[in-house]
Amino acid sequence: MIKDIKRALMITLASPVKPGSVHRFIPEIEFEERIIEAIEVFDVIDESYKKGRELALGNIDSSSLGLGHLISSAYKKAFEAINERPLPGLDAAAIVLSSIDGYSEGIRQNVINGINSFLSRILYKGKPSDTVEFVESLEDLGLSNYINLLEKSGITKESIEYEERSLGDVFEILSKIDSGFLLNLKYYNNLLKLSKMLIGSKNAVQAALKSYIYIGKDLYKIEDFSDLDINDPNFLNKLLSKDKILKRNREDLNAILGGVLITLYFSLNSENPLKLF
Repeated sequence: MIKDIKRALMITLASPVKPGSVHRFIPEIEFEERIIEAIEVFDVIDESYKKGRELALGNIDSSSLGLGHLISSAYKKAFEAINERPLPGLDAAAIVLSSIDGYSEGIRQNVINGINSFLSRILYKGKPSDTVEFVESLEDLGLSNYINLLEKSGITKESIEYEERSLGDVFEILSKIDSGFLLNLKYYNNLLKLSKMLIGSKNAVQAALKSYIYIGKDLYKIEDFSDLDINDPNFLNKLLSKDKILKRNREDLNAILGGVLITLYFSLNSENPLKLF
């Protein structure tokens, strides 16, 4: 359900205490800014869902889906609303998940069972020009680390057109620095496995924190997360202490949030769905 994506997006942003990243207890106004960003993205989420459903019904083909354009549109709306760079991986993940959700409901197949074929059709069969538009939106936001990573991997606007590269190809590369782009055929299974590990979580808020720690510690090998253990009696104190220290790295650590969203979405759509609260 598309509501699952919107709920998971809000919980991803709000759940405390994600050390170094945005959450509802941070004293700065960034939490409120990111909530406004999410609200701005909701309209694009709805449009992406409709496109996915139209694809499932055969009213459009994969080349007409235009996910790159939708993601670019979301970035623009978010920037205009808060006058800050949006969270690229988080917003992109929300929009791709929405298209997958619409497609899943259109053909009446469970997301988890069909995720591989859904990603193949939705993320890897679009027009190169749509991929170029997405990359241009990263340039417009001044995300030089994202662009430099693509260029080092041989991905430029020219090569995308010449080699007919897809959004999925670009996501695979960007996932090295932003977990929201793990939603691709090469790496999504990391988050699907994580979602199964969250089955015993009390609720989605607790699961969001667990997935944040796991993604940072085990997938991205962040050294500052190496001593975090959810079974540690002093876990909460460590989170609070690290949050104060790691806030200087917030832009980098916010790149974990997209993976949290994807994991929550998988958990909410599993055979034993995660409880919201």
